[in-house]
Order: sequence, then structure tokens, then C-alpha cells
Amino acid sequence: MDKSYEPIISQLIKRIDAEQIYVLDLKTIKLFLVVWNENKSSFRKRVQIRRIFYSADIKLDTPFDIISLTSQEVEMAIKKGDIVASNILNGGELLYQKEDYENRKLL
Repeated sequence: MDKSYEPIISQLIKRIDAEQIYVLDLKTIKLFLVVWNENKSSFRKRVQIRRIFYSADIKLDTPFDIISLTSQEVEMAIKKGDIVASNILNGGELLYQKEDYENRKLL
């Protein structure tokens, strides 16, 4: 994993209960997919995540966008053939997996 993503992961897992965080680097834009099972609209979750980026003074070398879905929405997107979600999941990098992180803390 690119070390430049560590501040992003650190801030997000401190402030939200994300299940997974993916990034797809398209060179001209970075697309983040945050799987977060919060009972808020996708828009509100995106705004909250964007505020975390800005408040932590996280600088990226390219513009970025954020997609936030619940686990169920991810499953539905895959079944429906959602191209954006599928591209991020299949071609992107998994930056954070909640279970893996929690297991490492126990070691």
C-alpha cells in the first residue's frame, strides 16, 4: 500500500466505523469507496468523509471523489453491474479491512 494513504485511513477509522476502504487511482482522479454501514444518506456520508479529509489537512496529488455505500448497497451494485463500483472493487486497492485491522491490534 502506498504510504500516502496512511493518514487517510488513520483519520477515517478514528472518526467513522468503516468496514472497508478502497481506492482506484485513475491518474487524473482518485476514487475512494468507503463501505460504511451507517444509517445516513450516501450524500451525508460523503460530506462527513470529505470534512474528515479537509479537517485532517490531507493533501492528495490529484482530485478525488468519494463513494460511500453500505455492505448491502455494495452487493446490490455488483448484482446490477454498476460499472463504477465494480471497477473500484476489482481494479482498485483495498486500503483497509476492519476485521484484518482489529485482528492485528490483538497480536
